[in-house]
Amino acid sequence: MHVAQPLKSYKGIHSPSPSAPPIFSAEGSKLDPAIIEYHKPEIIYKQGNHTKINFATLQRIHLPKLQAHVARDALEMRYGQGKASQWEKTLEQYMKAWRDWDYIEACANRSPDPFVFNTERTLDTWVLKAIRNTVPRHLRGKEYQDLESRNFGYRLDEHDAQVLGGVRTKRNAEAKLKGYVMRLTMAAIGGLFLIGPMLLMVLRNNRHTTLITTSVCVFVFSIVMASLLDQPFNVLSAMAAYVAVLVVFVGTKNS
Repeated sequence: MHVAQPLKSYKGIHSPSPSAPPIFSAEGSKLDPAIIEYHKPEIIYKQGNHTKINFATLQRIHLPKLQAHVARDALEMRYGQGKASQWEKTLEQYMKAWRDWDYIEACANRSPDPFVFNTERTLDTWVLKAIRNTVPRHLRGKEYQDLESRNFGYRLDEHDAQVLGGVRTKRNAEAKLKGYVMRLTMAAIGGLFLIGPMLLMVLRNNRHTTLITTSVCVFVFSIVMASLLDQPFNVLSAMAAYVAVLVVFVGTKNS
């Protein structure tokens, strides 16, 4: 006979006990406070003399709340004679929250990250100084007193404050320059990996030089492509094309 094992505590979130408050009550949803407590250090934290607010952490807190709503609707549909009237709307909100989370993760590669409030930036410092005294005094603890007294140190854009989202013309010019530099770099790498081994194999025309040069160049080229390209298939395609060119050159030279 299978006996269900009790749930284990996970990073401060414990198994529900008979005396624990329900996740859902007559007034609506009530997220387990342990989840919020667990994520608190990640919401606002210090890094050197600067303060950062991670908006992505708020979405991580929001996701299990919506998950609990969907689970409740599933329970009502299964055991409550199908009375979950709002389950489609709840499921849609849950799906949208995950799509938003994917977008938040994708923005982590942007500079600056729009979901990280950082007092290293002048505008963020102005905003935080303006709002930090709006929190009711009875809710302020010792950590908040430290936030009130901070001057946030040196800002990276002290003499060139960046507006939120950046200036469109400047951002487009930077993107165009970055794209040109990337294309120029790829062209230089491609030319080096083609012209270099061909010159070496022509000037030192023997079997050992050909084998060693081809093997080393293919190995180094694969490492470079793995560093520059994101998709494994693109790396494999670039390697196959490069090997094909070397094979054709070696075969033509030996014929």
